[in-house]
Amino acid sequence: MNLALSLPKRTGKKIKRNSSLFSLSPDARSYVLNLAAQFLGRTISISAQLLVFLLVARKLGATELGRFAYFLTFVNVLAALSDFGTGETASKDLSQLPDDIRSKYWGNVIIIRIISNLLFCFIGIFAAHILRKDMAVELILGALSVPVVSSRIFDPVFQIYGRPWYASAASGFYGMLYLIGIVMLFLVGKATIFRLGLIYALSNAFYVIAAFLFSKTVLKPLFKPDKKLVLRNLKTALPIGISTIFITINSRADTFMLAWLRNDREVGLYNAAYKLVDTALIIMVLLTNPLVPILSRMALRGRDVLVKHSRRILGLMCIVFPPVPLLTPLFSKQLMVFLYGRDYLAAARALNILSWVCFLICFSMVTSVLCLAINLVYFEWWNAALAAATNVVLNYLWIPQYGFIGSCWATLVCELLLLTVTSAYLFRTIKGIFNPLFLAYGLFTIGSWIFLGTRVFSKSSPWIFSGVLLLLYVFLWFIYLISTNYKQFL
Repeated sequence: MNLALSLPKRTGKKIKRNSSLFSLSPDARSYVLNLAAQFLGRTISISAQLLVFLLVARKLGATELGRFAYFLTFVNVLAALSDFGTGETASKDLSQLPDDIRSKYWGNVIIIRIISNLLFCFIGIFAAHILRKDMAVELILGALSVPVVSSRIFDPVFQIYGRPWYASAASGFYGMLYLIGIVMLFLVGKATIFRLGLIYALSNAFYVIAAFLFSKTVLKPLFKPDKKLVLRNLKTALPIGISTIFITINSRADTFMLAWLRNDREVGLYNAAYKLVDTALIIMVLLTNPLVPILSRMALRGRDVLVKHSRRILGLMCIVFPPVPLLTPLFSKQLMVFLYGRDYLAAARALNILSWVCFLICFSMVTSVLCLAINLVYFEWWNAALAAATNVVLNYLWIPQYGFIGSCWATLVCELLLLTVTSAYLFRTIKGIFNPLFLAYGLFTIGSWIFLGTRVFSKSSPWIFSGVLLLLYVFLWFIYLISTNYKQFL
């Protein structure tokens, strides 16, 4: 994806009035347009979810927050499993299929999703009675809401047909309804987990209605079952879907196991920290989703094009992202108290660890998108299975002794394992994405930060500490980029 600005050639002719001095490449223009269009609606949606979480935390306390987080986790696990990789695959296929087949393909994707959603509704109802009898009614409500919660598959259609503003409108509509509904519930009635969940489900239902009506204006689904098109989707989706099962276990087992091995209060404290990380990851999803069809088209044009733009994306991430987890310990306590109150001060330690989890997941998202673009997905199922099994074992061993902090360390270990395997397969298949010197220098800058922070500036004010180290960090990268002529980004 070429985000560089290019100057027009000098031809001696006058530049036309409608020409631009600076122009973006078509892929960059597509990415920026879709990102900008989705930003407003998603900002409203993300902000609404975070504000609701904070409101529940402050009004109901850590124990009830833990129960609410358990409900949301249960619903979103079922929603992720019902997707089974079909949404990502549809995004890639719709960008590559000819126009005359898209309507039929889209109709078959919707049929697949309806069947999958109904299946996981029944699975969820059955699981509700097994997991927690004290929350069976709430969890059954969650299971019944799976068809609307899992129906976030319309964005690729809006993007491919140049209507990204539709995605923004639908997401913004959902966010406002959700926030207004929860606020009204706290103002006029007693807020219970069931009522909170009901508003969550209804808000998602309105989103599905709006998004479906918008999508019909650009791509009318043809509901005519076609074995070839179904198999086309499922062939790519199958390994992704199997890996999704294990990735979901890996990322959500902590909440279920904390409730089982400890209590709802620890679930609440853990999720108070994880919610901030989750919010950052939603933003990262917003940034990476528009890349799927773009990188898929690049892969069709040739590996050299894909390598060049992948090198730029990952190189930029390696420079920009590390300061976030490095700075988190300086401000985590103040942040948790400001957002949640002093009762959640203990969750600051969890945030320090989970910030590194967020760092690793961001890279996992991008490497997974690159693997999908070149159909390198066959290894994902066993990679995710290995991480999930490791996560369950480590949680089982560490939660009884260390509580929610043990869950944080288990999650960090497993995310590192996932990223290591995915990167090894990707870099073995696509050569030249990373310069070894660039990676070594990146580790050197992080090591320098940690050394100076613990030995030289440890007693300084957090603001002075962070300011000095950020300046040093920028200076070190500036020296490297100048001395290597920006090789990583060429």
